[in-house]
This record gives sequence, structure tokens and C-alpha cells, in this order.
Amino acid sequence: MQFYAIALVPGGNILGQLSVIKSRARAIAGSPDGLALPEGMYIGFFEVPAPGSKKELVRLFKTEAQGLFAGLPLSLRFGTAQYIGESAYLAPLEKLPRDPVQNALQFAGKAGLKKLENTPIQLGIGFFMGNHVTLDPVDAFSFSNMQALLLEIHSPSPTWDSAAWRLLCRQARKRRSMAGGRESLG
Repeated sequence: MQFYAIALVPGGNILGQLSVIKSRARAIAGSPDGLALPEGMYIGFFEVPAPGSKKELVRLFKTEAQGLFAGLPLSLRFGTAQYIGESAYLAPLEKLPRDPVQNALQFAGKAGLKKLENTPIQLGIGFFMGNHVTLDPVDAFSFSNMQALLLEIHSPSPTWDSAAWRLLCRQARKRRSMAGGRESLG
């Protein structure tokens, strides 16, 4: 099975912190479904359409990636566990004002991608921590540096307990800065 994924990721030090939190999760005979994917808050999984140009997809991602951040606050605060079925997620403390999954679906429409159904990871919930695990209490953390990733993923299993992935494109979120007393994009 081959598919594309779009994920939002924080800077490296926060990714390291997420790995520690994930490694400390107490397993209760958890299945490895979905654990082979790289860390990130996944907002879209898409079927690979008929053979086309990956270069064109990457070009479009570069020009449209800022739209994936639309409606997100400048800083995201995480620190609460959310359980959906057998899966545990580290979720934002506040409800996001706009669903980032909708942003990914808008991009997919422009790119001619079709939403992948029946995925072992829920979209837009937060950072996937595993199945049948209990998370220890987490000190809240926040980050403003964020990137959108376009990944190509190959998995021999529909549960994604093993996968090979390749980063096709990484686009940093343009942040607002104060320039001469006025806000500007930088």
C-alpha cells in the first residue's frame, strides 16, 4: 500500500519531548498499529492517484502549504491525553478555532488526491501515542515554530505497524513578527 500523508510538526526539541512521553506510556497489551509513522499531528492521509508527477505535487505543496496553518493560533498548547477507542493522543489544551483536517482536504482537492479511508490513526486529534496505552500526566508545553510535512509512505500492512516513508517536502509556517511597531509576516 502506498499513500501520502500531511502532518504538522513542531521544532526538534518538542519532537524529542514527544518521543520521551511516548516511550513512557504504559502499555496494556497494546497493538503496534500506526506506530511506524514519524512523529507528527496528522491532518490528512491520501490515496495515490493514477501515476502522476510527484514534482508537480511537491510544487503545489510549496505554494499552498501556508493554507494548512489557516485558523491555527500562533502558539499551540499541548498537555492533555485524549483517548479515542483504543488509541491515545496527546491533544491540544484548547479546541482549535478551525479544523486543520479541512485545510488538508482543501489542499487535496487542488492536488487531485483522494482521502484514504479506514486509517489506524485519527486525523487532527493530536500526536498519536499508541494503542491500549495509558499516558502519565504531562506537563503542558507550547510551541509556535511549526512545519507542514508532505510524506510518501509505503506499508505492507493496512495497520501501518511497519512502514517506509520518505519526506517529499517540508514547509515552515510563516510567523508574524513585530517590525517597526507593526505586525508583518516573516
